[in-house]
Amino acid sequence: MKDIYPDIPTENPFEKDFFKREKIAKNFLGIFDNFSENGFVLAIDSEWGTGKTTFVKMWETLLKTKEYSNKYYPIYYNAWENDFLSNPFLSLFSEISEFENLDSQFNDFIKNNFNALSKSIINSFNINIPDLKTSDFLNNIRNQKNIVSKFKKILFDISENKKIIFFIDELDRCRPNFAIELLETIKHFFSVKNIIFVIVLDKSQLSNSIKVIYGENIDTDSYLRRFFDLVYKLPPPSIEFYFYNITHDLFFYNNNSDIKSKFPLLQYFLYVIIDSPFYGFSLRDLDKLKIRLVLIYNNLPTSFTNIIENICVNFLIAFLLCLSIKDDSLFKKILFGSYDTSELHNILSKYIECLNFDKEPLYVNNLLSSVKGFGYAKNLADIIYQFLSFFLKSNINILNNNLSANYIEFKYQNSLSYFDAPSFDISKILFSENSILDIFSFTSNFEL
Repeated sequence: MKDIYPDIPTENPFEKDFFKREKIAKNFLGIFDNFSENGFVLAIDSEWGTGKTTFVKMWETLLKTKEYSNKYYPIYYNAWENDFLSNPFLSLFSEISEFENLDSQFNDFIKNNFNALSKSIINSFNINIPDLKTSDFLNNIRNQKNIVSKFKKILFDISENKKIIFFIDELDRCRPNFAIELLETIKHFFSVKNIIFVIVLDKSQLSNSIKVIYGENIDTDSYLRRFFDLVYKLPPPSIEFYFYNITHDLFFYNNNSDIKSKFPLLQYFLYVIIDSPFYGFSLRDLDKLKIRLVLIYNNLPTSFTNIIENICVNFLIAFLLCLSIKDDSLFKKILFGSYDTSELHNILSKYIECLNFDKEPLYVNNLLSSVKGFGYAKNLADIIYQFLSFFLKSNINILNNNLSANYIEFKYQNSLSYFDAPSFDISKILFSENSILDIFSFTSNFEL
């Protein structure tokens, strides 16, 4: 599945700033004003799937608005999409070549000296020192230095009235050679007043790339300090807040479906499971979960006999959705009945431990409150545990043709009577044609 990014309004880029990061971007603009005398390189460090790309794209768009466009010229550069090139100078230059104030002098200079500039990068990375007494070699070194100085002077001229801010994304995903050469390019060619680089990366992953080139014993922190003026650790996002924002329109403003009335507790149960630190959902995991939910909900059975049936089925859907994202192997075992009953205790204990009806989510559905009001609060978690346990046991027996659906229904009604809870037709919901498992089995073939 391709990475998913929200639409960014041109007039209000941080409109969907779920993590309140606009103030971070604006704070750094003040820092750039004070520290850009010799160029400036900021590294923003955060793990994969924490919204780095969305953040810098919002930031880039902000600098194109009327308020900032007279002062800044932003350039977004996806390093990973350019690492097929032999060296990064060419791709960075292609971004600069579109700058509005460039004249023919710059183009002529690049045309006449591009090979020399490219050689400078290659020589800085792959050093092959000939006889230092050779006059041709020494002259070549002087010539390259002179060309680099002229290049920096041109950069200085074109950035005199507007700061150029490069947003370098996905550096940690590049080929190790390309990633390091790009850093070398920035250091040697772009250390110029008003030229600013914002490099967003997962520092631990970039460190692994460096070790591929220089060996496991290299001190990667010391090595990277050669290139970065400041390293900023992006505050971790609120998974809870992100989840409610990306699903809010789906549950409350979807014109094509009344998903909230069909599955009134689904969002709540998803939240309870997602919020548990046991599972470690990332932002990309939640994007995938939303896609899978969109794929299934119009085809799910929605005729419920009573409140308890509604609750149990809502939780089962949330259980399977989360399992399909975080433990695909176990999810497939359930779909195809390839587990044994000895696994059930561990499976259920992991998931039911997340269920906390006393936890205050951002939105608590009225149905849950009505269940508590009817006196089921003390038994609600037990009923769900019993339901899920019985479902998993019955599922494996039916898939292996050991039990009939009618016998399963009889056994389940007897088990519910222990809790003094209303009964419902479990076989119709779970084991009939186009059942919940059938729908999940179909969507499991999509690669997210």
